Amino acid sequence: MGKLERTILPVTAVILAGGESTRMAAPKAFLKVGGLTIIEREVRALGSVFSETLIVARDPAAFAGLGPRVVLDSPEFGRLSGPMLGLYSGLLEAKNGSALVVGCDMPFISPGLAGWLAGLIGGHDMVIPRVGGYPEPLFGVYSKGVLPVLSDALKGGVRRLQDVFGLLDVLYVDEGRMRPLDPDLKSFINVNTPADLMRAEAIAKSGV
Repeated sequence: MGKLERTILPVTAVILAGGESTRMAAPKAFLKVGGLTIIEREVRALGSVFSETLIVARDPAAFAGLGPRVVLDSPEFGRLSGPMLGLYSGLLEAKNGSALVVGCDMPFISPGLAGWLAGLIGGHDMVIPRVGGYPEPLFGVYSKGVLPVLSDALKGGVRRLQDVFGLLDVLYVDEGRMRPLDPDLKSFINVNTPADLMRAEAIAKSGV
């Protein structure tokens, strides 16, 4: 596999920034890694590949000035929250027919890997990476065609994205196919704890 040329793809990037940050002293999106906040790093990486970037957040004012349009969780499900609602809300607002959806705590997103995964959507409903044998739905690509299924799931009380996978055409992508573009799979590093933040800062400083 050759490296993906850095072209702007007609795909939307959706950053989910509405979750709680129970294990950190500050919202994860605004933690600094390598001198930039995590969400600044994500916006730069994703904006270099995708034609549109959206941030789904509860407090739009906190994300003003970053550049991307900020959208709220869809009000049709009342006071529900969580990644599935964030995914639904971002897809609903997306101008493109598919979207790469990521969490707001991933400081090392590879633009090349993100763009390559987005290009695999084809006739599938989802493209979901697997790392260590486990699916990574918050670095996945979703067609807008999944909106009715997500809506029904939310109305039915389903909260986990994995619980709808069996209803859809999912293309799983294993590590071996991704490593040529992201050899250490750093795209999948999450910052959830102070220890994670220290590790991320060490990686950023090493430049490796």
